[in-house]
Amino acid sequence: MDHSRVLQLAEDAAYVTKELIIDRLRWDEPRAQAVLDHLVKEGLAWVDEQATDTIQYWVPSLFLQQYCHSSSSTSVSESLQSMSAY
Repeated sequence: MDHSRVLQLAEDAAYVTKELIIDRLRWDEPRAQAVLDHLVKEGLAWVDEQATDTIQYWVPSLFLQQYCHSSSSTSVSESLQSMSAY
């Protein structure tokens, strides 16, 4: 159930980093990396290597939930257009 704990950790920002997992969950590096590799392999997380200081692992379902439903007056297409600015 390690992957469930990482997904819960990702709920705030829609992404996690290996360093965040190690710090917050107090796991060693191999355990954190194994869970991240599993999430990517299963299509539950996307790798963002463009971050300036560390690799970010985005959880698409959380990302879309966070940005598409942040405003009830914003349509999905408007939300997707605003996301493309990132």
